[in-house]
Amino acid sequence: ARLYVGNDTEPYEVRGVGYSPVQPGENVRDLFTDEYEYLWRRDLPRIRAMGANTLRVWSWNFFVKHDRFLRALEAYDLNLLVPFTLDPLNYPSLSEPATIRQILTDWHAFVRKTSHS
Repeated sequence: ARLYVGNDTEPYEVRGVGYSPVQPGENVRDLFTDEYEYLWRRDLPRIRAMGANTLRVWSWNFFVKHDRFLRALEAYDLNLLVPFTLDPLNYPSLSEPATIRQILTDWHAFVRKTSHS
């Protein structure tokens, strides 16, 4: 299988890094907001310098802004793989039709917000 990014005509070779700047013993959470800029601002140049072109993160709250982080990724020519998590706090009953409709609505909003164009 080949992966193409955006309007590229050449396949994209993923040289990826799983990235979660959580301290040992802490729970994984979204640390890609302005509040935690000191963490990712420190790490992104190092990640790029080692040859990576893609980050995969484990936690992404699409209800909050990540504009600075996304602009920094663009500046370092790094792509991002983000999870869409079915968190029980946001979706308490996956068998309910209303919850399923909300998941689909949120998924579409998530794709629009996080897609690279």
